[in-house]
This record gives sequence, C-alpha cells and structure tokens, in this order.
Amino acid sequence: MKARDANEKAAVALESVVENIQKELETMQTRLFEKAKAFRAEHSHTHIDTMEQLKQHLAESEQNGQIPGWVLAGWCGDDACEEGVKEETKFTTRNIPFNPPTTKNTCLHCGREAKHTVWFARAY
Repeated sequence: MKARDANEKAAVALESVVENIQKELETMQTRLFEKAKAFRAEHSHTHIDTMEQLKQHLAESEQNGQIPGWVLAGWCGDDACEEGVKEETKFTTRNIPFNPPTTKNTCLHCGREAKHTVWFARAY
C-alpha cells in the first residue's frame, strides 16, 4: 500500500486491507489539509494597501521566482476599480471573507473608503 503523496510503502495483509486503507485515507486527508493551510498562510499577504505596494509586491515576487499569492485589500465596491486592478496587475477579486484577518479601510485602487475587505489573486 502506498499513499500518492508519500514515498513510503507498506505491505498489508489482504484480510485487513479495507481497515488499513480507511485509516490511511484519514491520515492522508489530514496531511494534505495541513499542507494546504501552510501553503495558504505562506502565500497570504495582508500588508498591501495601495496599487503601488501591490505592483512592488508583484515585481519582487517575479524577481525572486515566487508566486505572488493572495492579497487582502480594501475595495470600494466600484466595478471600475475592480477592473482597474485587473487591467494593471491581472489580479481579480476572489472572495469577501466573513471574518478577515484584518479589516481594510481604503480601496486598493482609488484610495476611497473601502466597503469590503477582499482577497485578490491571479488565476493560474
């Protein structure tokens, strides 16, 4: 038996294969979930508040060969601002979290008062 996300292999008796697979699936689910949470945390950026900061972040990410990840920023709710961010950076809104890690007060694009705190990212 071998999990596709691990290198170890284990011999399993045929009469206990179902129990072993169920146990390994639970273990693998936890392992994959923790890996995904760590990846998200490592690539989430909450310190960016302006387009200039976002562009600087993108330039640094590209220069260092890193993915730019997700950016938590304010959005005034105006479609033109959302489109402006997309045109200038290829970032689009991903979601408006119910409980963001921090609240953003100014729109990333226009600088007006933010109505929403939004995760922005690129589609890959």
